[in-house]
Amino acid sequence: MDLAFVLGNVISKTRSALARLAWGLSRKTRFVPPRKVMFPIFERLTDVGSFNRPVDGMPTAAIDEIRRLQPARLGTDVKLDPLWQLNELSNIAKHRTLAISGTELETDLQPLGPSARCPIASNTRGPFACKTTSESCPIRCGS
Repeated sequence: MDLAFVLGNVISKTRSALARLAWGLSRKTRFVPPRKVMFPIFERLTDVGSFNRPVDGMPTAAIDEIRRLQPARLGTDVKLDPLWQLNELSNIAKHRTLAISGTELETDLQPLGPSARCPIASNTRGPFACKTTSESCPIRCGS
């Protein structure tokens, strides 16, 4: 397995966990959190609104803790902060690199003959509604 892929996945999942934490914190005070809820990570806290919008609806203690954790508190040494590094790496992975993903599906279906019905698609309607391999279908029934 490619180390860059594994590290990219760890970075993405960690940043996503912070976003889910923010969502959960926001649900403490509201049944439906605002659309823009997130765990903010700022290099500079010059715009108070930029910080307040993503934490809207969170308990005051949570907002205070998130503010205390901001990389901006380090001043010129902001790049040494692990949250800043996580955010930068996450942004690089999302916006500057090609995201390639794959899925593998294993089944215990036996190969079908050319005229056999496709057990997956035979009773369905829509894009997977082929009956045999002679029809055009995204599922290769009988290969």
